[in-house]
Amino acid sequence: MRKIITAIAGFLVLCACNTINCPLNNVVYVTFGMADTLKDSLTVWTILPDNTNDTLINREVNVTSMKLPMSYGQEFDTWVFSAKDALYKTTINDTIRISKDDQPHFESVDCGPVFFHTITDVSSTNHLIQSVTINNSKVDYDASKTNIKIQYGSRD
Repeated sequence: MRKIITAIAGFLVLCACNTINCPLNNVVYVTFGMADTLKDSLTVWTILPDNTNDTLINREVNVTSMKLPMSYGQEFDTWVFSAKDALYKTTINDTIRISKDDQPHFESVDCGPVFFHTITDVSSTNHLIQSVTINNSKVDYDASKTNIKIQYGSRD
């Protein structure tokens, strides 16, 4: 009898131990780095598939980098970067579009779906943005690495 109780207790202890560490957030973020600090007030919104907008950053100043969520299920993501001068008189909008391949990332059946991405192309309008380049094409949980570099031009 004692062996059966010990065996059952051991089995319950083994079943109770779970080392699955699911991420709290199953969205990965693309990291944008600015070549120079943007002194203008920056607002960023994304254009959703149904042509509605979702504001992600609102009037941030002295921007050197930012992290924006990437979609899964769309072949590209589009963001509008709206820069206003210090007096809020002049607004310049640029659009950045990132084409990507989505890769499902499996953690565990207990965790929600996660998609990592490989950036295949990046393009932008060039009103205030001078250039955008891919710095690191792999987008995953490591948001410390800069994926996209943005070079702003001067206001003329």
